[in-house]
Amino acid sequence: MGVSASAGHGKPSQIRSRGSRIRSAVTVRPVRTTRRKSVRDVLFSHHIEGGKDSFFPLSYQLKKERRFLPAQPGPGLHAEDRMKHESTTNVQRIKITPVPSSTKAKKRSKTALVLAGGGVTGVVYEVGVLQALTHFLTGEFTLNDFDMVMGLSAGSLVGSLLVNGITPAEMMGAMGEHPSTTLTKFSKWDVFRPNFGEFFERAMGLPFTLTQNLWRNISNYTLGKNPYSELLDEILPSAIFTNSKVADFVRTNLQNLGRTNDFRELAKKFYVIATELDTGDRVIFGDEGYDHIPISKAVQASTAIPLFYRPVRIGRRDYVDGAMRKTLHIDIAIEKGAELIICINPVVPLRNDTEKKSIPMFGHKGRYISDKGFQHVWRQMLRLMLHSRIPAGLERYRRFYPNVDIILIEPREDDYKMFFHNIMDYDARVSVAEHGYKTMIARLSEHFEEYAAIFARHGIDIHPPRKSAHHATPRSFDNTPPALRRVRIAQANHRELNRLHSVLQKLDSRLDSLAEESAKPPIHPEGEFKSRVANV
Repeated sequence: MGVSASAGHGKPSQIRSRGSRIRSAVTVRPVRTTRRKSVRDVLFSHHIEGGKDSFFPLSYQLKKERRFLPAQPGPGLHAEDRMKHESTTNVQRIKITPVPSSTKAKKRSKTALVLAGGGVTGVVYEVGVLQALTHFLTGEFTLNDFDMVMGLSAGSLVGSLLVNGITPAEMMGAMGEHPSTTLTKFSKWDVFRPNFGEFFERAMGLPFTLTQNLWRNISNYTLGKNPYSELLDEILPSAIFTNSKVADFVRTNLQNLGRTNDFRELAKKFYVIATELDTGDRVIFGDEGYDHIPISKAVQASTAIPLFYRPVRIGRRDYVDGAMRKTLHIDIAIEKGAELIICINPVVPLRNDTEKKSIPMFGHKGRYISDKGFQHVWRQMLRLMLHSRIPAGLERYRRFYPNVDIILIEPREDDYKMFFHNIMDYDARVSVAEHGYKTMIARLSEHFEEYAAIFARHGIDIHPPRKSAHHATPRSFDNTPPALRRVRIAQANHRELNRLHSVLQKLDSRLDSLAEESAKPPIHPEGEFKSRVANV
């Protein structure tokens, strides 16, 4: 696994972080008033103070001056050409200045987590990497403390669960061989659901399409023109499968767990990237103007791989995979003020060593990718196209935004295991999750001081994992660190508190109206009043 870090240097960038949201304590005091105490006043007359279970965000101003460490120059055009192969992962070397223990703790920078695409294997790879990170982020900063999360394609599915306080362990329970008690199982049928609806629609319109096409070809016949080409284009559906079950999976689980399917109700910013098919424009669901779209629908749009999944129609627009224009979309996080950006990218092309007698996993049948046939040639081409955009983008961000640190986590280039699993290989989900987890643990453990210094520059402390973390498997991912468990409980309490406030306000208003009605003198009907006067 390659974990590359981009360290900034030079003049400060024009883009500055406006503030950071942290989990902190806020004192809630009773409302002092001359009127009677309301139900809400009584229930919230205590103070919610300090601590582990606090759940109110508190903003503070960042320091203006920072120390930036220059990247080490080296031969070659791109960093990935200088990758070392001494372990199961890789790193772009940077010059690190150890931070003395006496240094005053810095206020935390604004942080972002970017989750790229990669199909089914990409989902479980990211889950494995995130689970490994939980063993390092065991202090005051956890996975739930990123100021913003961005997801595109497969990463949007992982991100939609993560921002709702669902742990990587619980996600793996839904993806694994044994269903989790928290999430419903994400089955193979959810991934490979045939596009029956469109097939049926095209079949019903086939007689009209044949007649129309035949008349057009007769009236506009030209020598050498294939009369069947346009007919086939109109008969064939837009994709083989539909990913409607992906949206159902997200929506159902969020509802069952009492979480939100609304971008506007999240405690942090969450952005889902998709591509509008008819214009080619990038769309950021969760941003202003697109935050009213349900999270589940946005995830469905972002995961719609062209030709594999049917385009997703939202309103009067069709959307497809968010990785069509860019692989990571880091520029969005930078524009939002993030200064520490963690990116997880599962898709990397293979750098095959043709000097070997045979490629691992080929047996003894060849040393070239082409020896494996059409599918593997196409797989290499797809990975090359997706990954080729990353090095140039990182170099540009490093040059124009020197105050931003970018840590890129991805498989190393000679990782044969990741390459020879198709991105839609559902049966490999457990082994790929375990592979991502173990390689991440090994890499961060080996270069812990380097990454600790990077995180420390942004006011975040990380700690070496316990020895037991090195031997964990996807089946034992449920050993969630206590700090992350506390954050999840705090988020759930925050949502419940908001609901309770709303209910109590309605109850308080109703009690006030009843009190006003009871204070008024009784009004007797006119007939009853006259009868009493007559009796007197």
